[in-house]
Amino acid sequence: MALTHGLVQLYLDLWQRGVFKSVKSVIELGSQEFYQVRPQDFERWLAGVGLSGYTPERFPNLNQDPDDWRRRCPAKPFYELLGAERYACIDVNAKHGAIPLDLNAPLSDETLSACGQFDLVTDHGCAEHVFNIDEVFRTMHRLCAPHGFIVSAQNLYGGNGYYNFDTAFYEGLAAANQYRVLFASYLITPKYRQPGGVYDQFHVAPTEAMLRTLDWATLEFIGLCYVFQKPHDRPFQLPYQDGLLARRQGHYGFRVHGLTDPLSRIYVPVTDDSLAYMSTRALVNLVLRRIAARVGRSR
Repeated sequence: MALTHGLVQLYLDLWQRGVFKSVKSVIELGSQEFYQVRPQDFERWLAGVGLSGYTPERFPNLNQDPDDWRRRCPAKPFYELLGAERYACIDVNAKHGAIPLDLNAPLSDETLSACGQFDLVTDHGCAEHVFNIDEVFRTMHRLCAPHGFIVSAQNLYGGNGYYNFDTAFYEGLAAANQYRVLFASYLITPKYRQPGGVYDQFHVAPTEAMLRTLDWATLEFIGLCYVFQKPHDRPFQLPYQDGLLARRQGHYGFRVHGLTDPLSRIYVPVTDDSLAYMSTRALVNLVLRRIAARVGRSR
């Protein structure tokens, strides 16, 4: 997918909201580059969030033909603009100074294998090209520092890799590893182009109802974008569905709790089988009754 303008705008929004204020180190899967981003749009977006420091010299080839894959601007200066002091990327092609590791295999490079080195780990359409998909997400988990961020943007429709992704994959990943979900969207790219040959892109709510309203014949592709925060330093856990979750990880399921600053959610384990399928309202009422009962007994 590369660093498309929908992803650039998402990063700028997260930076403006202060979500990325602690990000000083970044590592990317794939030797990432800007794609379909025009200099005039980029400058306007930067001005819109109040981010200074842009000069054309820092972003070589940004003004080239957006479809010329041979001459694209590398992503590194963008993260430096956001405040990152350390940047690395992993790609077997070694382009843009990438560390030439095979993502099918577990990490073995001593400079990367220690857990929690990077504040931000990104995957902009790289994982879908790696057959050993669970190892890719284990690698991202291992590279991410506690309280750091993992951003994954993959194709649901119109991709060119081994896999297409769905919300169940990412929600299961969050539940199994207790990630905080800071942002989730379908990234919609229509087939029509703006003047200058660039595509529009839109972030929309990742719901099945939204997908049913789309005319898929008019779309270039549909992406799926998630921003996670990893709150701990525990080993990576594989997700399981339905009853296997209880047998493998010792709980019966999860309840989704919405947080509004920023809009996000966390998965809270439910360890009582009788509570696993209760509505949120019924669960709150039960908790309040139990608290009232304990207060009454203590008097």
